[in-house]
Amino acid sequence: MRYIRFLKTPRLVYDKQDPEALAKAKVKCLVTITSDLGDSFFPHEIVLWAGLCPCELNSTPAILKKSKWTSGARYGLDIEIPVGTSQTARGQRPLQWPLRVYVGPGKAPVPQLYDDITSGRHCGILGAWSGPLDPENGRKEAGKLVERQVAIGEGRSLRIMEETGESIARHLWDAGFMLACHINRQVLNGNFWDRTAGVLQPPAGKKRLQVLELGTGCGMVGIGIAQVIQNADIVLTDLPEAEGIATMNLANSKSQFALNTDAIFCSLKWEDDLPFGLNQWSDYPPCTQLDLIVAADCTYNCDSSPALVQTMCNLIKASPQAKVMIAMKVRHEDEKVFFSLMAKAGFIQTHKQTDQFPGDGGDDDEMEVFEIYIYEYGQKDKKAEMEECEERLGSAAAQKVDRISTLETEYQSVLDRSRKRKR
Repeated sequence: MRYIRFLKTPRLVYDKQDPEALAKAKVKCLVTITSDLGDSFFPHEIVLWAGLCPCELNSTPAILKKSKWTSGARYGLDIEIPVGTSQTARGQRPLQWPLRVYVGPGKAPVPQLYDDITSGRHCGILGAWSGPLDPENGRKEAGKLVERQVAIGEGRSLRIMEETGESIARHLWDAGFMLACHINRQVLNGNFWDRTAGVLQPPAGKKRLQVLELGTGCGMVGIGIAQVIQNADIVLTDLPEAEGIATMNLANSKSQFALNTDAIFCSLKWEDDLPFGLNQWSDYPPCTQLDLIVAADCTYNCDSSPALVQTMCNLIKASPQAKVMIAMKVRHEDEKVFFSLMAKAGFIQTHKQTDQFPGDGGDDDEMEVFEIYIYEYGQKDKKAEMEECEERLGSAAAQKVDRISTLETEYQSVLDRSRKRKR
């Protein structure tokens, strides 16, 4: 996947001394198309659409223009949008501020269809909506936040803000994006036979589902679950520096939460002890038993794997029946360290799901591989159970054969002694 990022956020440029300055103004920005880690850039040519749009969702753009990203544009593509007046069916009219800048692979500045992103139609590129510009109220430069908008079906969309800076803790990550969209689609389609959706049902005897997400970042996975699962309490956790962006997205998304579902953010460092009252809810009866622990794209750094697994062990001690869901984009061999540590800690893999999506759209590009795992603690998987059952049956059968052989020997001995007496 690729993300359009603003290297220089949109800003209005005009001559303040000119009485008609605003009508002659231009909006300028510098964008790039990069990976979630920012370690590579989109290598092919592609047409991008840039425009000034009202802040409301699915609004008609006031101004729209076409730009071209070239394979050598890794250091940024300059985009310049003349402000002037907007074109309408009835002619020209003054722009109505505030407006936002949209840059993306689709001509229509609406939430991108998940299938368009993952099928290769948009070359795996996620568009960006800037913060608002409002010169009439002194806002001549957009803030350092962008919004991602993804349509997931039934008129629903996931809208998540992320930073344009260098902090990976406040960015979207590929596996988190994929998992959130996958869960939403499966639940909305009623596919609870899908294991990733099936674990989002409360256990028998519980009225509410208790979920905790590790390494939430911008909060996309936890918020995605909150939008489709009713009667759920969801705790989003991450380092303190992620709290601002996560709580902002929680507040912006709360009106879209499913019935009787709530979500909060809690600061959690994996190296530290679990904070007191981690899963205590003010609006609901306290419930310390988690049903599901989720982590997406937390395995890429093998140096942090021991702390991550230890945190899961600490959580499982308080909630031994909880299931663990891990989502990852396969990046390198070192990630296997995490799975080895999980096995040593007593976690048993009960499900694995692999999906492949097109890379950058070129004929020679490799497919991107995403995997979802489900674990239980101290529970044998089906294969192990079958092997153990066969072993027990085999042992019981052998003991039965030995017992029969012993009885036959004893019986023959009794017959021999009886014959001797008769003689």
